[in-house]
Amino acid sequence: MSKEKHKVHYRVDAPGVIRNFLLAGIALLVLSRFVPAVTVGGVTFIVSPMFRSTAIGCIASGVLMVVYSKFMKFRHRDKMLEMVNWRGDERVLDVGTGAGLLLIGQRRS
Repeated sequence: MSKEKHKVHYRVDAPGVIRNFLLAGIALLVLSRFVPAVTVGGVTFIVSPMFRSTAIGCIASGVLMVVYSKFMKFRHRDKMLEMVNWRGDERVLDVGTGAGLLLIGQRRS
């Protein structure tokens, strides 16, 4: 892919969702240190490992969303554009692409 003169900087997709994943993960990690075992009848439930596992999942989800927004979506776009057998004389109308990610993608020569 040829170098663009002006590199476009895209925002991170769904920053509120990412923030919430990370905050929930941190809160669950903290809570996992203080949640006591719960005994119901003759059964004891140790819930702190569940809190830690869920925290790891939330934090991983937030980090992966950032990685996809900043790096992987460009690779995904390029793979989609490479799937088309371009002749060079096409006229393309790109409607509703949001920030124009597909619009500015260039095919490799």
